[in-house]
Amino acid sequence: MFCFVGFQMEEQDLQNLCLLEVEELQNSNGRALTDYSFLPQPNLSNSFKFHNRFIIDEMNYDKEQMEKLHHSLLQSVTNEQLHVYNKIMTAVNSDVGNFFFLIWLWWD
Repeated sequence: MFCFVGFQMEEQDLQNLCLLEVEELQNSNGRALTDYSFLPQPNLSNSFKFHNRFIIDEMNYDKEQMEKLHHSLLQSVTNEQLHVYNKIMTAVNSDVGNFFFLIWLWWD
């Protein structure tokens, strides 16, 4: 288990993490959560992210602060950047799945 000050986790991820912990306890006693059909089952497809220090570190940020920063930075984008942003966000929010190739040019 891990403990980071200020670590924030989505409720569904927290529930899944708890179910994974219960599953480990059950397994150590020769049982499994599948033995109890009335109990929710853990989602094993993303369980790796709770054991990977790099992913935990990446998830350890203040979501409210990042949301404020996002809105602040969004106010300063050009019309072209806003158009690209909206296309990407539409694809993400509609779960379309798409491939975007962005080039960032920077010079002083």
